Amino acid sequence: MKTLKRILAGLLIVIVLLVIAGFFILNYIKKAAIPDYSKDIKLNELSGEVNVLRDSLGIPHIYANNESDLYKAVGFAMAQDRLWQMDLLRRVTQGRLSEILGAKMAETDLLMRSLRIQEKSEKIIAGASPEIINALEAFSDGVNQYITRYPLPPEFKVLGYHPELWQAVHSINLIGYMSWDLTSGWGTEFFLNQLKG
Repeated sequence: MKTLKRILAGLLIVIVLLVIAGFFILNYIKKAAIPDYSKDIKLNELSGEVNVLRDSLGIPHIYANNESDLYKAVGFAMAQDRLWQMDLLRRVTQGRLSEILGAKMAETDLLMRSLRIQEKSEKIIAGASPEIINALEAFSDGVNQYITRYPLPPEFKVLGYHPELWQAVHSINLIGYMSWDLTSGWGTEFFLNQLKG
């Protein structure tokens, strides 16, 4: 009987230690990537001063003396707040979800690849004005400065991968995806409009 009590006491101690360790590990992962909005940050290759002021809800208000600096700061702030969402949607547009979420996403990847969003985005970029290209590249540079210099959101640690650098074509991909996603109900809307008339 004494042996059973010792085994149960030892088991209880191990379980309590595992729970405590798990709590600290999860707490560390959760807080590791929370940005410090009160900290001054130096972005590389800015030509002037940029001010990012966050209101009480954490929404950034960005002030710059030129568009290139503005887009770079927007890219940085967006990555600071939404890098996981950006990377996930980039993978959706390229049909690359199965790389991180497993084979169960293969059908979704095939659907998204059949839309050829990346190919269409590359054509758009090939015909875009230099001003648009410069804005896209400045935005990408801001995102990439965040990716390379700051802690990543916990989702990347949980899934065990590091995001690739952002490219101008990825921003256009997201516009194409949003266009496709927001028009998915047009058939129903058309039918309901016909019934109403």
